[in-house]
Amino acid sequence: MGGSKVFKKVGQFLSKKTYDNYYEQFTNPMILKKYKIWFADELRFGLMTNEKRSWNKVGEKTRLPNQLEYANRYLYSAVSPVDGDSVHVIGFSDANAKTTDLFLDELNKQFPNTINIVIWDNAPFHKSKILHSKENISISTLPSYGQELNPTERFFGEMRKATANKIHKDINAIEKLLHDEILVWINDKDRTKGLIFWDYMKKQLNIIGS
Repeated sequence: MGGSKVFKKVGQFLSKKTYDNYYEQFTNPMILKKYKIWFADELRFGLMTNEKRSWNKVGEKTRLPNQLEYANRYLYSAVSPVDGDSVHVIGFSDANAKTTDLFLDELNKQFPNTINIVIWDNAPFHKSKILHSKENISISTLPSYGQELNPTERFFGEMRKATANKIHKDINAIEKLLHDEILVWINDKDRTKGLIFWDYMKKQLNIIGS
């Protein structure tokens, strides 16, 4: 059977089953070696101050720097909860079908020997035909209003912490800061896995997390 037909059938199968049944297909260790499950999303970052809670002395009013500028860029990330692998592309000026296509190409480039199953939300440009026709990629979507099921959001939370309560010289400065923070996580897969490998995934994959 030709490769493209296999990927098409995988995509059709995943779209018709519940997520419980979907994950149950990958309980066999041999299957897990062939397929790689990714959760993916996009993060917009920019010069407008990202505020978060901070400590201060009792009785003193908290004062935080504030910046109102509207330069923005995008970070694409895919995280693999089972093993802590991750793929990132930073610096896009927009998030659309074209940039998403480039991101999936990079994912395939870094992991060419597995069928990469990408799970993300129902953003309109995620439904582009060009994305669903890529070899080695099978796309599945989260339920509507199911963002809390996507561990990429938890990873992005760490990225927001790295940039919070700061004023950045320009968009390149914040991109450099995010780039350096991402490298820290890439080089610590155990930490990444601990952040994104949630109990419902361990249960469905029949894997006992450490």
